[in-house]
Amino acid sequence: MPPVVEVRDLRKLYRIGHAFSRDYVHAVDGVSFAIASGETLALVGESGSGKSTVARTVLRLEAPTAGETILDGTSVTRASEHALRRMRARMQMVFQDPYDALNPRMRIGEQVAEPLWLSGKSSRRDALHQAREFLRGLHLPADADRRYPHQLSGGQLQRVGIARALVTEPSLVILDEPTSALDVSVQAQIINLLVDLQAQRSLAYLFISHDLHVVGYLADRVAVMYLGQIIELGPTAAIFERPGHPYTRALISAAPVDHPRERRQRIMLSGEPTSPINPKPGCRLATRCPFALPRCVERDIDLTEVLPGHTVRCRRFAEEHQDGVWNPAPTGWKPGFDPAA
Repeated sequence: MPPVVEVRDLRKLYRIGHAFSRDYVHAVDGVSFAIASGETLALVGESGSGKSTVARTVLRLEAPTAGETILDGTSVTRASEHALRRMRARMQMVFQDPYDALNPRMRIGEQVAEPLWLSGKSSRRDALHQAREFLRGLHLPADADRRYPHQLSGGQLQRVGIARALVTEPSLVILDEPTSALDVSVQAQIINLLVDLQAQRSLAYLFISHDLHVVGYLADRVAVMYLGQIIELGPTAAIFERPGHPYTRALISAAPVDHPRERRQRIMLSGEPTSPINPKPGCRLATRCPFALPRCVERDIDLTEVLPGHTVRCRRFAEEHQDGVWNPAPTGWKPGFDPAA
């Protein structure tokens, strides 16, 4: 069965300086992945790694510099403006801040109905009726469609954002840190809601988050980004239990512990980070990596499959795998997020 969305060698460069400058920030540099129906792929990494830029270019909210996105067998990147407008209904996004994502001067019902009539799926009257029923199905107040955003709580507004994204029955939903602005108890409600909706509608999720506990609970696979590149991609359990890339291991070791008495060995990355402006060939973590070899900075390395479905962009681990000795030590940590708590 073909994937719902396939991203091939996606690149996004931003020119800096004057109009004739040859200096570019490589915000996204050769990102590839696929997401199947009913699957969640989590995109993790520190701020500035390019996660949100990937989301915007996949949806073509920003035009990619190179590469291609395929949605349900059709190219999003090459689609005309007219065709892209029809495709918008099949790919939607839930934003991080529900307050900023909604128009404070429009009623909730109108904002949820808007994607329906803009896509031509329903008349304005029918769209308002569908929006009202959809909002009730998400356990919002009966009169939520007549309220304004300032009259709802943060958790209720995020439900409105989810309703606005799903009312057009999309195939792909991008979740850009949808719970980071919410209280912990409300986070659990939203995560459970997302899980239920995915099961009911067989949605493909691209889940962007800093919270590794939530990622461990929600995601089927994890892609770790560093300076515009995916440096490790694999099943969630494999990534958390035996990460192959030093950056992944450092990222996991920095996750908050569940109890004050719990101790975890921290992996510190010292040194100056590589500049994203016209980066030189080689591993972009080499200047900070405690396991770097001289040949790590000689030329670029592609993602190498070290286990079925588990790929790593690391020269040292790739060479050790070729010798048949690739066996990274377990981290001893599993995500402890419990939405029922």
